[in-house]
Amino acid sequence: MNNLIKIFLLIIIIFINTLYSKTIRIAVANDFIPYSFLDEDNKTRGLLIDYWMLWSKKTNTKIEFIASSWPKTLTNLKNGNADIHFGIFYEKSREKYFEYISPIYNTNADIYINKFNKNVIKNINDLAGKRVGVIDFSYYNLYLKNKYPSVKIVKYKRFRELIYALDKKEVDAILNESLTNWFHIINTLTFSNLYKLENFTLTKNFFAITKKGEKELKELLILGI
Repeated sequence: MNNLIKIFLLIIIIFINTLYSKTIRIAVANDFIPYSFLDEDNKTRGLLIDYWMLWSKKTNTKIEFIASSWPKTLTNLKNGNADIHFGIFYEKSREKYFEYISPIYNTNADIYINKFNKNVIKNINDLAGKRVGVIDFSYYNLYLKNKYPSVKIVKYKRFRELIYALDKKEVDAILNESLTNWFHIINTLTFSNLYKLENFTLTKNFFAITKKGEKELKELLILGI
């Protein structure tokens, strides 16, 4: 029975793949370490890059990575410059334009503060009235706006900018994905100046998404995933 199911799925993949003989463009962030980034040779690398390369192999589909800043990844998908977004958290407001296909990776987010505020900011409620840096068009923007409306949100386009902003005291805290925070903190050598709130963790899933109405592409995505 298992072999019959595998054969059936293979036939479906081959059939759908004939509808998508063109190269599928995947919008990815160029500085979202360790998930997607450009290396020293300007090549696209990262955990989710490896994921989509494996998806490409399993579905026998040609892919092309469209690298940009995080905010532009959504613009590229919305404007038709990309067919798939490489991974994003669920937000109901985005369902107007995009369709969430399937969760592909689970991750955590955390809050960092400057060490000088360690005795002042002990939990997220202490951020009331304070400046918190987030990536523009990220899930964390709406999260803070809905859950903690008294927080003053400051938006940035680049992940590294968050770390510099906190280190230079442009903001009182930053909220972002845990591994990305850590990689940029280590890379910029600011780890001795920053402190993570140990009593806050936000767990979310990255989803693959497309524009609404892409039925065949949706089926191919689900089968490959």
